[in-house]
Amino acid sequence: MDIIYTPGGASDNSYVTLADAQTYYEEMLLLEWWMALSKGEQQDALIRATRMIEDLQEEFPAGFVGAPRTSTQRLHFPRSGDYNTTTSAVFIIRRIQIAVLQQAFWAHGRDADGPPMIDRAQLREEGVTTISIEGFQEAYTPSRDIRPPDIAPKAWKSLRRLIRWGKPIAP
Repeated sequence: MDIIYTPGGASDNSYVTLADAQTYYEEMLLLEWWMALSKGEQQDALIRATRMIEDLQEEFPAGFVGAPRTSTQRLHFPRSGDYNTTTSAVFIIRRIQIAVLQQAFWAHGRDADGPPMIDRAQLREEGVTTISIEGFQEAYTPSRDIRPPDIAPKAWKSLRRLIRWGKPIAP
């Protein structure tokens, strides 16, 4: 499926273009991985990552912070204030784009920091308060900021500030 990227458009399916993805992965020294994918696989990775972020609405019914830019846009972003005040150009905030790029990479079985030794969010979600491995100890405190298991840790760092915590707001 081809990427449709027109921020605020009624048929958008990605928050990132192929060109922006290539630039990002090159800067992150992940270009070899990215270029090993076919164009179709690259498009599918970005579209799937965008969809996974969009699906957070189901897990967090209060939704994302802010209001959509238009009532006809297909995706949750851009939000009402996401435009250049000088040129009036609408854009997707960089935090969302980075989350999509991290999610696309992670969803292919990788993490930019390598495989995680300890999934701290999963431990906290399961109620673990301390862990000790060969002399290494950590303590965890319960948190409402639990990363959904299908969202990349680095993507979650970008996304969690954009989640509206609490009850849904009536339209």
